[in-house]
Amino acid sequence: MITALQTLTMLSAPRSMPIVCTAPSMPCALVPIAPGSEELEATAIVNVLRRAGWSVTLASVGVPGMDPVSCARNQLLVPDAAIEAPGILDSDYDAILLPGGMPGASNLAASSPLLERLRRQAAEKKWYGAICAAPAVVFAGAAADLLPQQATCHPAFIEKLEAAGCDANRF
Repeated sequence: MITALQTLTMLSAPRSMPIVCTAPSMPCALVPIAPGSEELEATAIVNVLRRAGWSVTLASVGVPGMDPVSCARNQLLVPDAAIEAPGILDSDYDAILLPGGMPGASNLAASSPLLERLRRQAAEKKWYGAICAAPAVVFAGAAADLLPQQATCHPAFIEKLEAAGCDANRF
């Protein structure tokens, strides 16, 4: 008989093969997470998109292999793959969506491969976005060429958006 703890362990154990968007009939998204990412934002993005029928790859940045990522509130998230795993950065995504959280947003901003992939997404005129601190820290801070003319972010980071020339919406 399998206990509840054994079931939980089996369901949350790292997979031997990364999940990569491959279904041509399904919309596909990449959600990168790094140590310090806001776990609620990351899981909300993944949950809503998967419920809507999207194929979503949760990819770790700055963590080896498919090791769990320790998020902003010390919750561990098990990624589908590491960002540098074969096929992750080369896959065709309909959207790339970044959670916020600190220092997670700074850790995402420090990833050159992720920034290059975001630039490719923008050049292909495909969706990319960020929540909370990430618009200011990643786009205004590390990749100003990706910052839209209008954006919003966590109130503590609005000045960073404005300093980068963005018309920051204050809600």
